[in-house]
Amino acid sequence: MISFLAIQATYQNVNIGLFNDSTMLQHVTIPNIYASKQLILVIDGLLKTSNTQLKDLSCIMASQGPAPFSTLRTVLTAANAIQFACALPLIGVDGLRAIAQEYHNPNYPHTITLLDAFNNDVYFCIPDSISNNNGDNNDLQNLYDICYYTGYCNINTFIAQVATLQQTKKDRLFPIRFVGSGSLLHKHAIEAHIPTSYVQDSTHSACSLSYIGLMGLKTWKKNISTSQLLPLYLKKHQAER
Repeated sequence: MISFLAIQATYQNVNIGLFNDSTMLQHVTIPNIYASKQLILVIDGLLKTSNTQLKDLSCIMASQGPAPFSTLRTVLTAANAIQFACALPLIGVDGLRAIAQEYHNPNYPHTITLLDAFNNDVYFCIPDSISNNNGDNNDLQNLYDICYYTGYCNINTFIAQVATLQQTKKDRLFPIRFVGSGSLLHKHAIEAHIPTSYVQDSTHSACSLSYIGLMGLKTWKKNISTSQLLPLYLKKHQAER
């Protein structure tokens, strides 16, 4: 049994949980606007409430995004600082892949996950079943082995590319299910230009904190960790352009 912290930045909040293996013992949520001032204090309070010290932990797991630029940097800076001070291994989780896996539905093997990247852009996560049509990805036992392709794109360009792909492969991509907050935001455009598309009425902009812990735990069991986590920005901040 291992004990670890899992931290996740979402579009609205920062979530912190204390785990024993796959069981989340306690968790705390703080609004993004307070993250830079309170995150370290909240982590300290969570550990004290649980009678746990940093030396009792095996590692820290954190989502590497996507998430709001400043909040994501705050979370990963805190994780890196704790690693530097206590030499705790770090495990990064791809937030786009995590949400795609958590909301996988075997009834809809061709599923695209879209999150809002602002300014009419979306972050996307596409499984191998769509890009290469190598199987239907129905087997939940192999869910963690599915190859996903992630990135960001203008929504109109993305819709046009998927519509062309569907026309090329015809009935082999019937239907395409869209999930995530970006899908709901652009629902009308998706349904208007992609035949047989199905937009799930879901506002999910992140997977659950429990799923971050589960994905991180699987990585830990493969003896994979790092001493520094960097954001999976996908899309550069405007200041970097």
